[in-house]
Amino acid sequence: GLLTLALVFFWPKAIGKFIPGALAALIIGSLLGLLVNVPTIGDDLVVGFPSLVLPGFERETAFLVVEAAIILALLGSIDSLLTSLVADNATRTRHESNKELFGQGIGNAVAGLFGAIPGAGATMRTMVNIRTGGSTRLSGMIHSLLLLTVVIALAPLARAIPHAVLAGILIKVGWDIIDVVYLKRAHKGPRW
Repeated sequence: GLLTLALVFFWPKAIGKFIPGALAALIIGSLLGLLVNVPTIGDDLVVGFPSLVLPGFERETAFLVVEAAIILALLGSIDSLLTSLVADNATRTRHESNKELFGQGIGNAVAGLFGAIPGAGATMRTMVNIRTGGSTRLSGMIHSLLLLTVVIALAPLARAIPHAVLAGILIKVGWDIIDVVYLKRAHKGPRW
């Protein structure tokens, strides 16, 4: 974990243009994890493409299902819009909220047919994507295809990733999300 933190925080920027610090920490940490007995992702990672699951509805639980769906949709919408604002600040662009939420709704509806849980905007993954040079919609799509490839084809390699390595990378990404420049001058701004 500490080695991962050191790698992601102090990775040379000249090398970072070719190999991001988080990727280097992931590879080096995983290789070192093979030498030492540490907890890894292991069985937590499901291999292969999921099968189609048609939802079943019962009259007794219909109200609870609809209530949970509305709550999850509202929370997911808030999370996605917050992620979009963070990405807008980092890239100096402006998102389209309607398209963002419509796409999320379609994605969650299709994912539900494969037994997946609802998802929303992932601030940390978005920031990793932006910090490693991704600035267009294409970078988000490539990111998704890479995750799909890991689940389908590279799962045996991904199972060897230690939890401590992932924790170190997430701490660095969380640190990068903090807008230190803004925090330094926030007390000078208007109260509203």
